[in-house]
Amino acid sequence: MYKSIRFDGEKLSVNHVDYLKKHNIVYETPAYRGHDGLPIGNGDMGGMLYHTERSIVFHVNKTDVIDFATDGNFEAWSWQAEENNTVPVSCGRLSITDSMPSFSWLYLEDYYETLSLSDGVISCRSKTPFSHYDYRAYASKPYNVIVLEVSSSTTEPVERKIALEKWGSINMLHDYEQIKPVYSKNLFNMKTGGENTTIYIEQELSGTHYVMAMRILGCPGRINLPNSHSAEFILDKAVRHDFTILLTVSVSHDGSADLGGLLDEAEKKRDVLYESQKQTWADFWGKTFVSLPNDDYLENIYYMNLYQLASCGLGKYPPTFAGLWGWYADTRNWGHFYHWNHQQTYWGVYAAGHRELAENYLEYRFGMLESAKADAKKLFGCDDGAFYSDISNFNGYNALEPDTVRNFTPGAQIALDFYRHYQYTLDESFLRKKAYPVMRAVGALYISLLQKGEDGVYKIKGGATCYESYWDLRETVTDFACVHALFSALIETAGAIGVDTAETERYREIRENLYPLPVMKIKNGNEELEVISPGIKWNGSAVATAEGNYPLSPFPLCELSTVYPSGYIGLSKKGTKEFELACNTAYLLFDMDVYSKSKIGSCGHSVAAEAAARLGMREDCIRILRLFAERYQQFPNGMTHFTDTDDMRFRPQTYRPRVLPLDAGETEWEKMHNKSIGSRAAIPCDYFLHSYFEPAANIMAGVNEMLLQSYDGIIRVFPATEENFTGVFTLCATAGFTVTSEMSEGDIRFVHIKSDFNRVCKMELPWPDRTVSLTHNGKSLDFKLDGNILTFDAERDGAYLITRPEYPLDCYYRESVAYAENTSPKEWRNNTIGRFSFTKGREKHKIPLEDD
Repeated sequence: MYKSIRFDGEKLSVNHVDYLKKHNIVYETPAYRGHDGLPIGNGDMGGMLYHTERSIVFHVNKTDVIDFATDGNFEAWSWQAEENNTVPVSCGRLSITDSMPSFSWLYLEDYYETLSLSDGVISCRSKTPFSHYDYRAYASKPYNVIVLEVSSSTTEPVERKIALEKWGSINMLHDYEQIKPVYSKNLFNMKTGGENTTIYIEQELSGTHYVMAMRILGCPGRINLPNSHSAEFILDKAVRHDFTILLTVSVSHDGSADLGGLLDEAEKKRDVLYESQKQTWADFWGKTFVSLPNDDYLENIYYMNLYQLASCGLGKYPPTFAGLWGWYADTRNWGHFYHWNHQQTYWGVYAAGHRELAENYLEYRFGMLESAKADAKKLFGCDDGAFYSDISNFNGYNALEPDTVRNFTPGAQIALDFYRHYQYTLDESFLRKKAYPVMRAVGALYISLLQKGEDGVYKIKGGATCYESYWDLRETVTDFACVHALFSALIETAGAIGVDTAETERYREIRENLYPLPVMKIKNGNEELEVISPGIKWNGSAVATAEGNYPLSPFPLCELSTVYPSGYIGLSKKGTKEFELACNTAYLLFDMDVYSKSKIGSCGHSVAAEAAARLGMREDCIRILRLFAERYQQFPNGMTHFTDTDDMRFRPQTYRPRVLPLDAGETEWEKMHNKSIGSRAAIPCDYFLHSYFEPAANIMAGVNEMLLQSYDGIIRVFPATEENFTGVFTLCATAGFTVTSEMSEGDIRFVHIKSDFNRVCKMELPWPDRTVSLTHNGKSLDFKLDGNILTFDAERDGAYLITRPEYPLDCYYRESVAYAENTSPKEWRNNTIGRFSFTKGREKHKIPLEDD
């Protein structure tokens, strides 16, 4: 016997919950800025926990606390509509203080705070010469309460004040570009109250009424209502207080709220709240597993992204950019849904085994279908099509603006999001009732727009734009990719729906006669290289990479749309001219922009890592993933921002948005992004800084694609890992398969596949030209081999093991996946997850990470 594996023959040898302890986020000094705080949430309600020098602060948000504007189409950027749009707002904040500087770094003899991803709990101990705190905070999903358990003591008797506070404010959706100073917004629709040990704040918004209530258990005190925005529970003066806070938010649309029953139930169950919390997260983490032993930091960001999605992504509405993590009054920059950015949140959740995280997003998009159909009729005279704009609001309506009305790709990509859900679930009821109606309606709009010329080629009447762009082109690479992917999906699923053959032949005929993939030739040193072009101008010439200036320029890296997320070009096309073009293009773009940050403007929402994985670019894939971790993980809590630190929004007092007059008239769209005209403000940008999901989501999707691919119905394990890679995973593949595999120093040990359905399974052999064995329940099973593609009939609930006969599992030692609980901040390159003490040494905290 020799070497070892981390697999017991049926599952990985790992305790998922214990393993996640290696990714504890540790603060040795308090976070004094909200965006540096630690997030907790139950999927629907939550926020950031941080400090002032005198307080514990928790900023509370809920997914359906929304201030609604009038239904109907809107203008997201229009001057006259600024501060008049539908937008999520904060519920307020909870604070705990003893009127001493108990959290000032000047006096902290000891401070140690952790966010445990394994159970979603923040724990903290804090000690000064005059005070001591221990607390634990978490967001209970089963009982819908935020729980804070606090033990505190001081050297002299003090009153401790536990307060709820909410002051409405403007939203500053475009603080980086334009602001309208409406100082009194949502200030006079509040009231407070309290009884016994419960205090509350309520606010009446347009279309929404909510109540935030808090109950204090364990210590006597009195209620104080300073004003209509604040409610306080003041604990009787003592040197020690041990108390528990239960906090919840109720939302209604008729002004009613029954919080008493909910808080009563949580109080009755207070002894089991923590145990239920642990079980909730144990169930969550048990679905899949990823271990990257040489990339602990990258793996930490991967799991942090899953944690925060589970904490904020299960409410009535899908989360916008910052989810529940807004922390400064009601400010919420990027408060609408911007499709290109928003869809990325969900690309990786299916392989990660958490399709539930995408369900409210799909419900939201399905709910938009009728209004999208109305817009297709209004804009393009299409009776049965649907137009989804790149920008939409919580009401479910499109923004119709110059940079949205010729961008047809959001609808196709949204339709393909539905198709992806079906690919992983094989839920024919979902396909029939929701997915296919959206896919068909978006396809119908394309059919109405695609006109066949005398040359027999289909082109879009009036042209189109590449993603977020004003530049109208005769042909775009983005629509090319979307039409091929969508029409192929419609053909693929037509049989399950029972669609008329003539309709599928229409899809096929257009797809096969669509304008060709736009290409161009460039000089690369002394070599002429042929690459994919963003599109074709009206004069017939190809658009060059990085040609033009925003907004009259292609969207950064739009050429990669043929690879990801469309899947039009991937490893199945290896050896073809199109695959060669895609590789040439990817290498060019990576060198021009991703690695060197040139004028193209690529940032954290680019699909560079996923595209590299889909093309099998092994060294580039991991290099880009590490680069994303280094460049876009900007917050000590492990969360990301779509720009890096040399962007001006990270420099307080330097961003200068246009100040709009309160009676701003018709928008001058051609001057929208002109930063040299108009009255300008100098605002403290740090106040409006939030984390964003895109870079972390792309890291998660990129890691998944690096380890496992199945988008074309063929399972590929470790298709884009670097040479001598070591790692192990359990991830979900399409068609209801769950795949477990391990690679050690470049050698793939085994592939294990579980099936949820009776289904033909196809897998590309990871050992080319080698004999393999397929077993089921320990018995050999027949299979077909076509080239390097292994095919067999899988049964529902069946488990299948593929190995090389000379390396059966019995020849390996069995080991558990190794881990060590993290007890300190992590430091890698110039980045840190966690916060170091201002006064303690830090050399011991540095962790190794294999570099490119």
